[in-house]
Amino acid sequence: MIDIQSGRATSGFAIESVGVTGLRYPLVARDDVTGEEQATLATWRMAVALPADKRGTHMSRFVAALEARGRRPLGLTEHWHFAEHLTQLLGAERADIETEFTWFRLVKAPVTGQAAQLESKIGYRAVTGASPQKTLRVQVAAKALCPCSKAVSDRGAHNQRSDIEVQIDYEPAATQPAMSSLLALLEQSASSPIYPLLKRDDEKYVTEAAYDNPVFVEDIVRNAATQLVQLPGISAFQIQAINRESIHAHDCYARIVWSRG
Repeated sequence: MIDIQSGRATSGFAIESVGVTGLRYPLVARDDVTGEEQATLATWRMAVALPADKRGTHMSRFVAALEARGRRPLGLTEHWHFAEHLTQLLGAERADIETEFTWFRLVKAPVTGQAAQLESKIGYRAVTGASPQKTLRVQVAAKALCPCSKAVSDRGAHNQRSDIEVQIDYEPAATQPAMSSLLALLEQSASSPIYPLLKRDDEKYVTEAAYDNPVFVEDIVRNAATQLVQLPGISAFQIQAINRESIHAHDCYARIVWSRG
């Protein structure tokens, strides 16, 4: 049949990125360090660069390629290789794919040791071509206790739920740290981690531990950045925290952008 998409374009405009987005597909996510695997549901964005003289790309090939790779586990490194495969498959100079999914880990309460699953959001991004990019995005929640509130109050201090997100650019050959280690690094930047299951003894411990470790939103991103710069293979990162305020009508946020060299 006639291939309209492979016809010539006459507008003179190249397209930086064209493809499919919002594609939900089953995924076996893999931690490249520990080897842990989890069956989950991922949302995909897959695109390639299109030269000015080509009318369109073959959208169906993105989905076909995803199905063809089957249920083989996907870590950050394999995600990068899949982007390279798409580049060749569609005859493009550049591919840009992004995948987001939920990652669960078993977390124990600090006193009773009772355990339950806690979710975090994980994202991979791979860009091939002249300016390659291999990116890991991690989102985790933690607990922050306000230093100012503690200092001015005779009884107690107000707390926030902190949403912490880091985006890390790796060298193409670099390996990410273990997922649990990176999530713990972010949680420890706040006053306390949060837990999926707490009994009364645990609640007392978490409340008092946070009270002894007050942090501003500025402290959270600085604490995390101090740890991130020590990790190998990182070329750049962005770290952002949003404190969901409990006594204000607004939230507070801070962000650090860093690159090596």
